[in-house]
Amino acid sequence: MLPDFKKLKSEAIEALNLYARRRGQMHMGVVGEVPRHSIHEGHENSIVRENGDEDKTEIHQAEHEATIKWSDMIDIDLRTVAHKIDAAAKDIAQQQSEHFFKTVSEGANKVGNVVDGKGQGLTADLYFQVLEKIQVDFEPTGEMSKLNFVVSPNQREAVEQIIYQFDTDPEIKKKYEKIMELKREQWRAREAARILAG
Repeated sequence: MLPDFKKLKSEAIEALNLYARRRGQMHMGVVGEVPRHSIHEGHENSIVRENGDEDKTEIHQAEHEATIKWSDMIDIDLRTVAHKIDAAAKDIAQQQSEHFFKTVSEGANKVGNVVDGKGQGLTADLYFQVLEKIQVDFEPTGEMSKLNFVVSPNQREAVEQIIYQFDTDPEIKKKYEKIMELKREQWRAREAARILAG
């Protein structure tokens, strides 16, 4: 009978799980950067909004099935296992990302926090409307915290045009700075309230 290397097996499983988590996060892109927490039991999650409304979200199960034939077990190597894990991580990441955007979209629609461009395409004005509706945080230095916008790949040229306008159009730059100052004041008020309550 062959010896059972329990410690080695445990370390190998831990390493493969870590690899799966890291590949999944990489495949999720910007969604992988969203803070997360574990829910160990139950079938839904809820948040209470500032106005007291409770918003419940059903827990979504992401899954992937992979098979390895018995006939392939003799020649299987770490590269094959890593490839299978990466394929699973990619599939699960896609499911999680789709669920994330669906949940965010439903939540935004529910509270009326949506900007409808009515098919006109992305413009600086639409960008400002979005910016006015969201909460923006700042670093203690006064610099804006990292802010991610997810747009369709076919909007790339429009985004580049808006960035160009920020640098070249004084009116657009002035409007942006005015919105940012308002956001900075809102952030200071939130921080002051948090410190007083804490």
